[in-house]
Amino acid sequence: MNLNEMNILDYQRQGSEVVFTTAEAACIHLTFVTPKTARLYVDFTGEGAPEPSYAIEGDIPAIEDIRIAEDEGSITVSTGEMAVRLTKQNIRVDYLRGSKLLTSSIAMGCEDSGAIFCRHVMGEHEHFYGLGEDNDGYLGSMDRRG
Repeated sequence: MNLNEMNILDYQRQGSEVVFTTAEAACIHLTFVTPKTARLYVDFTGEGAPEPSYAIEGDIPAIEDIRIAEDEGSITVSTGEMAVRLTKQNIRVDYLRGSKLLTSSIAMGCEDSGAIFCRHVMGEHEHFYGLGEDNDGYLGSMDRRG
């Protein structure tokens, strides 16, 4: 399954989280951990809630200042510090700070084996944390960029 081949049908805000449902029955959970850090969790079965993240310590605080803007082609969820834009058709995810694009997804999905893949174009100083992988392969660092 490839997120870039799916289409958003609807979304619902639940506190600091926005849950998007797709025509293909997947659910995309977007949670702001802080006003400038977002967690994206994709449930390709559409049956579950996000599992706890080893990259996030403690409870996720409630972020009240979340705004949602929708136009014909995309939905943008933002705080005062950053925004995450999802295209409605052939889903692509962009992360922005103001009008500056931080990273843009090229491909995100789940292979038949269950392995998750994620390919992004991003600035040299941007980072990924966690990605649901075993931490041993990264010598104990949650930063997958280095």
